[in-house]
Amino acid sequence: MVVVMSKEDIYKMVRKSDLGFLLGDNWMLHHEFEHFAALVASAERESCAKACEDKAERYAERAAKPEHERDINRDTARIAQQTCFHLADNIRARGQA
Repeated sequence: MVVVMSKEDIYKMVRKSDLGFLLGDNWMLHHEFEHFAALVASAERESCAKACEDKAERYAERAAKPEHERDINRDTARIAQQTCFHLADNIRARGQA
């Protein structure tokens, strides 16, 4: 897992939180906070990627409607759907970097 924020950013947030008193010189806790931040970032990326995929599916549903019920051009919907899937892939790839 990759955290986009630096260690210093993580420690600043911990110090601002009610857990800041735990940091001190305890390097084991530093590692645990870094791991926790990586888990949070990973969950956030996955949530964003799923939101993109959900939007892509809605474009597909809109495009599949009969012409008289459709509120979007099929080609436009296809491009929007592909874009949403591309965004989801890129969001997930950030965790692989």
